Amino acid sequence: MNLTEGNCSNMAGPNAIVLSNEADVILLIRSHSTQDDMSFCVSTGMLKPASKVFRVLLDGDFAEGKMSDNAPCPRIILEEDDADAMAVILRILHHDHQSLPKALDLRRISSLAIHCDKFDCAGILRP
Repeated sequence: MNLTEGNCSNMAGPNAIVLSNEADVILLIRSHSTQDDMSFCVSTGMLKPASKVFRVLLDGDFAEGKMSDNAPCPRIILEEDDADAMAVILRILHHDHQSLPKALDLRRISSLAIHCDKFDCAGILRP
């Protein structure tokens, strides 16, 4: 993806994964499966239609969605999620299919299923 001046990619840091040139929020995944946090520059326009959970998280009364109301590009921290599983989900929701892993082991498939259920997006991710 191209990084354009003034969008979320400039605020997310050098290791952020930019999934949309229209990114308007940064999701910071504090992973329980790896030692590293992962940041994703994402479009709420892609997330909200795909999942009621994302819609409520981004528009509702959750503390995560309200913590940066005045920021030009809010940073929402998701604790205790699997960054690898979230990367797959977010890439699919942003139509970034070329960056998806070619194969998933049983642990990753299990984690992906858990996160699809948690974020109510299993229907969107069906083949």
